[in-house]
Amino acid sequence: NPIVPFKVAVRDVTIGVPHGTCLGLLGEFLFLISLFNFPLRSFFDGVIFGFNGLMQIPGAANRQQAIHEVYRVLSPGHFFVFTTHDRDHWKYKDYWKKELLRWRKGQQQPELIDFGDMFMDTALGKLFIHVPTIREVIDMLKGAGFMVETNMMRSKLANEPLKVREFADDCRFWVAMKPSGG
Repeated sequence: NPIVPFKVAVRDVTIGVPHGTCLGLLGEFLFLISLFNFPLRSFFDGVIFGFNGLMQIPGAANRQQAIHEVYRVLSPGHFFVFTTHDRDHWKYKDYWKKELLRWRKGQQQPELIDFGDMFMDTALGKLFIHVPTIREVIDMLKGAGFMVETNMMRSKLANEPLKVREFADDCRFWVAMKPSGG
């Protein structure tokens, strides 16, 4: 296999964030920081937004803006890879049915913005995450100009050790491509 060179930029966007801070706030300043304020278009040969980070950005419009920023800096014909939870996953159907009833009655947690938002308690504090549907993610990607190449649950991609499966929720991997000429 030939080695394919590509540009890589790594930046720790957590510098200066005190432990115990709501990790979801990372999303607001992460915002891809206008992808780190790169003035160039089509700079990256690939973008990976790991650990459900995209869905830790509060507000649908903010998540959409982040996807537009990824599109802006991604070279045409190259890929955007990320993960999300899946609101349609069988394991959580009952939870989301009950949550929908709360929203319809106006009884959801007041700090939540969109249906699908939730806070999880972690060792570092509260973690904000938006749990989307497949349709929601497809619409966001297409709205930015991406072509959806594939999406698949992690459990279908890898047979991970039991400790990993017990610790981490099954998440959905996404691969989207910026069309050539895009």
